[in-house]
Amino acid sequence: MARFTKEDLQAVIGAASKDSTRFNINTIHIDGGKLVATNGHYLQSVDTGDAPGVKPFTLGLVDATKLVKAMGKGQSVDITNPITARIECAIEGGGTFEFEAMPIEYPAYAKIIPSGDVVRASILVNAKYLKAICDAAIKSGRGDSRDAIIKIDIREPLAPIHIKTNGVEKGGFEAVVMPVRDSKKK
Repeated sequence: MARFTKEDLQAVIGAASKDSTRFNINTIHIDGGKLVATNGHYLQSVDTGDAPGVKPFTLGLVDATKLVKAMGKGQSVDITNPITARIECAIEGGGTFEFEAMPIEYPAYAKIIPSGDVVRASILVNAKYLKAICDAAIKSGRGDSRDAIIKIDIREPLAPIHIKTNGVEKGGFEAVVMPVRDSKKK
């Protein structure tokens, strides 16, 4: 059985393609205890741990959105391995939700997630600040396209990180964010 919270689903649902003609990525993929979604430009996943016996299956974006709406804040849902294409899941606190597993092959997402021991640089940044900077870059309307493309310059591990819109040297958007010290390092 796999257990996911409403917030787990919300964390990945935004990455799924909204284009229904791209049926294999207009979905949320459930791979054991991992939720995965991609639109072909970026991928987001949440790993909630082991889910013994749960074989990979795919949930359509429409059904995933309905499931999120059926759940309350902090509620979780238990999904058991589908015996048929029809899947029933139990929502914590009462209620059930049924959906059809999508009969598609999900892209080999694990192949694009970087792995191995070689890491050139690793910087910790507060996600709220990074989001605020990215939102501001988009709102500024400066850069190469309607969708802001940012350039991130990292000079050394604890130095300020310089972010600016790509292709704009003068008059463009720029920001600086301070890295966060790793409290787990000694």
